Amino acid sequence: MENQFVSLIIPTFEDWDSLSKCLESIDNLDYPEDLFETIVVNNNPSAVVPTEILNENIVLLEEQKPGSYSARNTGLMKAKGDIIAFTDSDCKVHSDWLIEIVSALKDCDLVGGNVKCYLENDINKVSRYYDLYNGFPQQYYVHKLHGSVTANLAVRKEVLDNIGFFDSELYSGGDIEWCQRAVKKGYNLQYNANQIVYHPARTLKELGVKKRRVTGGLFLKSGMNRWIYFFKKILSICVFPIRYFFNPLEQKRGVRLFRDSFYLELVALHESFKIALKKTLQNK
Repeated sequence: MENQFVSLIIPTFEDWDSLSKCLESIDNLDYPEDLFETIVVNNNPSAVVPTEILNENIVLLEEQKPGSYSARNTGLMKAKGDIIAFTDSDCKVHSDWLIEIVSALKDCDLVGGNVKCYLENDINKVSRYYDLYNGFPQQYYVHKLHGSVTANLAVRKEVLDNIGFFDSELYSGGDIEWCQRAVKKGYNLQYNANQIVYHPARTLKELGVKKRRVTGGLFLKSGMNRWIYFFKKILSICVFPIRYFFNPLEQKRGVRLFRDSFYLELVALHESFKIALKKTLQNK
């Protein structure tokens, strides 16, 4: 696995300031420049990516179909690497990120890395408390769900050749779904705590928007009757406080995290009701 050529794929949607910081962190990688390429996929071709944040090692592509999975698929079609590494435009990578990826892939086929949330300068910690402590449980995703978020995921090219592209019809969770397909095919997914990217902590409002998107995506993936799906969410809401009060580990997380977690469960319940009601009205 020495001297492997790596393709980095980054989808973006009009987030030039964050993308600039992401690309700056990639410029500081401790990995030979001639052994990796950076593929940026603009998911809104009507918006022009500022040329001042690009350099000669960046391949700029465009994808009109909305969705980050469509953008990543476009990047995959042009990737030349023996290894494909994914991150997001609002992430910053550690200087030894690619070194850790190449080392980890000596012993596995896919590797999910550590996503650390951080506070940007002069930002209110209270509104981002949940994400700081509960943002991206990658170790849980890898070991329990057999998946990884694409904020920090790398795979051998041969896996992609066999498994195929991301499901671009999914609203959310397409990265986990893709990894699960690979694991079912017998490929080995591992977690690497030293493979680090940094993600700015999101507000509870921003997490609520994501929760609605994820709830819709999970509903489509489940194929479940809309009302059964809604009532399962009601059951989840009822069980949530019980799980908290009878689980010492949950109590150690504190009342604030319980409050924020419960709020996000309510967001999911509301979204599942909207899905059920919308489908009902459409059938009348």
